[in-house]
Order: sequence, then structure tokens, then C-alpha cells
Amino acid sequence: MGLSVIEAESRVSGGEGDIVLEFDNEAGKNPYEELGSPEARNLAIKHATQLGLSSPGIGGIGEIFALDRAGKEIHGGSMDGATYRAVYPVRSNPV
Repeated sequence: MGLSVIEAESRVSGGEGDIVLEFDNEAGKNPYEELGSPEARNLAIKHATQLGLSSPGIGGIGEIFALDRAGKEIHGGSMDGATYRAVYPVRSNPV
């Protein structure tokens, strides 16, 4: 499945917010690299625009974490997660 937006956990308000992306663990791919890729950043920006931010920009990656099959967070930078999520802080850029 690759990269996707977790809409229920993504929010914007007052010109800023957080976009949560998910990467299903695919054999042969590094989830940390995939969630930090230009494709992931572009997906976060596109979704921020859809949620109403004007000319959104990203302030880095807030956090990347692994989830087990039950959806519970795995601590310690695990590579054994069923899925991985990244939180992208977004903000409107003045034009």
C-alpha cells in the first residue's frame, strides 16, 4: 500500500497543524527513509492544502514511530512494526 494520510489524526487550525502519514511495512523498504522522503513531504503538503492551509510548508518531521499489529506504539526505533507513522507539522506561509 505504501504511503497514506491518516485523516482521523491529521488536523489544521489557525494556520498550522499536523499531518499524520502511515507507511505499511513492505519487504525491502526502510520505513524511516520512506516516511522522510520527498514523496512523503509532498503528500503532507498536498493534504494540508486540502484541509485549507494556504501555501503550506513543513517544519521538519515531528516524530516517526512504529505500531504493532494491534495498533500500539513500539518504542525504541523498532524495525519490527506492522506499520509506521510520521507526524509532519505544517504551517501556512505568508505570500
